[in-house]
Amino acid sequence: MKKEIISSIIASSQEELVDKINKVKNNINTIQLDIMDGKLVPPKVLDFDFNLPKSNLKIEAHLMLENPLEWINKNSHKVDLIIFHIESK
Repeated sequence: MKKEIISSIIASSQEELVDKINKVKNNINTIQLDIMDGKLVPPKVLDFDFNLPKSNLKIEAHLMLENPLEWINKNSHKVDLIIFHIESK
């Protein structure tokens, strides 16, 4: 089985998101965006209408949200893979 290193990104602003993606984009193939609403889990990060910089990266969204379906309906077109917690409503 081929192993892959995936960078997980937590960002509180669009600027921070782009900065972190730019730091790793030349060294990996996939990034995971940790998206938290401050309800299912305490921090509130990447819970804004973000835009991803153009790249060839595969994008995973790790949803730690109370209502993941709302996020999926609004943002699924931005990512390649969505992971959510069974504890979500």
